[in-house]
Amino acid sequence: MKKNISLFLSLLFFLSINLVSCSSDEDDLSVDEKISIHLNKEFIIANGEDAIIFTVKDNDSNDVTTASEIYIDGVKLESNKFTSTSEGEYTAKAVYKDLEATTSIKVRPFEVRLYLSTDKTFILADGKEAFTITVKDQNQKDITSVAKIYVDDVKLENNSYSSTTAGTHTLKAVYEKLEATLDLDVRPYKTRLYISSNQTSTFSSAPQEFVFKVLDSKMTNISSQVKFYVDDNLIDGNTFNSSTPGRHKVRAEFLGNTSADLSIGVDMSPRNVLVEDYTATWCGYCPESMYHLEEMKSKTSANLVISAIHGSDEFQYAKIESLFSTYNISGYPTKIANRKVSQEIYESNLTSLVNESCDLGIKPNLTLNGNEAQVDVFVESYKDVENIKIVVAICDNNQLADQANYYNSNATSNFYQAGDPMKNFQHNYILRKTLTDLYGDAIPNEKLTQGSSYKLSFTTDVSKYNKAHLSVIAFLVKDAEVINAISVDNL
Repeated sequence: MKKNISLFLSLLFFLSINLVSCSSDEDDLSVDEKISIHLNKEFIIANGEDAIIFTVKDNDSNDVTTASEIYIDGVKLESNKFTSTSEGEYTAKAVYKDLEATTSIKVRPFEVRLYLSTDKTFILADGKEAFTITVKDQNQKDITSVAKIYVDDVKLENNSYSSTTAGTHTLKAVYEKLEATLDLDVRPYKTRLYISSNQTSTFSSAPQEFVFKVLDSKMTNISSQVKFYVDDNLIDGNTFNSSTPGRHKVRAEFLGNTSADLSIGVDMSPRNVLVEDYTATWCGYCPESMYHLEEMKSKTSANLVISAIHGSDEFQYAKIESLFSTYNISGYPTKIANRKVSQEIYESNLTSLVNESCDLGIKPNLTLNGNEAQVDVFVESYKDVENIKIVVAICDNNQLADQANYYNSNATSNFYQAGDPMKNFQHNYILRKTLTDLYGDAIPNEKLTQGSSYKLSFTTDVSKYNKAHLSVIAFLVKDAEVINAISVDNL
């Protein structure tokens, strides 16, 4: 009996030993260790500069790059960075301890080329607006300063290009043996030209020089850049002198744009036309009215003198109510020519009026001294004349203010989609103050004999106005109708 028990215990001990041994073997088993290799980009360019950066990680995503060796097609790298000048597919291998990982990398061909660009899609052919040109290599490195730049095969001195010739021009960049081209779009420069003179008449016995001026649509003085023609003959500069009695026609040309004719006379004066435009910044119909006036001044006759009389806005003329009452004005916009209410304002009417002659000429002069303006006006008589009044006034130009625009949705309007209101709209010809009576100061008849010259002088404060853009208008009145007018400015 004791023998059987002893045998049983021995068998049980043996089984327990084997169970423990099996359990221990299973605990010693673990997951196979491995590494992985990672790239910072899918491919590089074969330029010797573009690089792949390798990262090696173990099972636990620990970075073991510095402890690893990296090979490309069996050749060991000195670091984890790889560049090449040869295109193709390569095998990258990472070795960490006894572990390895491989991947393929691609090296694409290196395309050697230049890239040309400009800061604008087009410019106007005004000789001022310019393209700024940039040249880059295939790595997008700016090489503008070392590249040669040509337009229509003419080398530029720098990377800026302007032109007065509209059309498509060929831009070319050259760097070492590389070239790149690009078409440049230069569009026609369209602007109004407003031609004027310091006088529109003079005596033949003692002729004074006519000095011509041209303003563009932005009221910028461009006189030095334009060509002037008198009676279709090109003159040097912008001055003209003649002692031959009669009428002359002057025009200006600039970059394909032509002004209206300006009539001047010796021993006679063309009849310049005054148009008073009653307007306001809150009047949505008013911009279109002024637009057509300026069209006539720039295209039909330069002998048109404009005065913009504002009401109930920031440019209001102080004595507007008197004018409303006198001329029975009921709303805005309203235009009156030569203060004759029945005078229709059409191109044909203005042309016929300018073709008339006047026996009196006017020569205003404006001089600024700080906040004061000195205005001198000469009235010259080419025949004996009586019962004449003169009005002298200060006008303001280039004033910016928001302008209501009822034509914003009218596709046929010049102000279509310009905004309502139009922000910082440019206002010109703003009547600021009269230096004489609103309806004129009488000139003594004895000062209006043939060959005589009568002078009036005024000094006035202009501190509240745009002093750099002032103008003086002067006009002569006989029997309540304007018979001649002129405007000069300091633009």
